[in-house]
Amino acid sequence: MLKKNKCVFLDRDGTLIKDKHYLNKINKIEFIKNTVKGLKYFQNSGFLLIIISNQSGVAKKIISKKKLEDINKYIIRY
Repeated sequence: MLKKNKCVFLDRDGTLIKDKHYLNKINKIEFIKNTVKGLKYFQNSGFLLIIISNQSGVAKKIISKKKLEDINKYIIRY
């Protein structure tokens, strides 16, 4: 029998952090109130957290892929 995992899918902008419309600087990240507390609750309850995000700014050359990766890594480590 396959082991089933519990997971939560979360959108990045407007759910975890305030939507900055083409966020391209780490110092502009603002977590929505109680986000970190809620995420820790889910993790402690055995949920796998999956963050999804549509970042069209890369295709539009508003943000580089490297900068986007740095921002995402910062959010995950926070």
